Amino acid sequence: MTELKSSQNNQGLVEWSKWISGISLFSASGCVGVLVSKGVGEKNIINIKLAIVFFLLSVIVAWLIQLAVAMQSSPTPTGKTLKSLIAIELIVFILSCFFLARWVWKFPPTTPASSPTISLSQNAVLRTG
Repeated sequence: MTELKSSQNNQGLVEWSKWISGISLFSASGCVGVLVSKGVGEKNIINIKLAIVFFLLSVIVAWLIQLAVAMQSSPTPTGKTLKSLIAIELIVFILSCFFLARWVWKFPPTTPASSPTISLSQNAVLRTG
């Protein structure tokens, strides 16, 4: 019974790391797209760069967790290294989300594109069809 539970724990860790890898890669590629398209102001560029770095670090740590789980001799994830990697993964992912949110918060508001406006005077009659 405990072997089954520890196997499920390992599978849960691997699935979590895969999920973090996917979210982080997607987020980092989106941030790079914004960075390349000049969508970042000079004063706010550090936040988007730090978000990219921390997203990529979370991918690397997630891969290290998957490697640590795969290399375990026992089926239970009790290693000090594995617990440290999990804590680092969470911290790095939270930091990347923080810097992304900070960039979004400091993003300057844009004015809507000027659309043609129709002004009607009081004497004008609007006729349809």
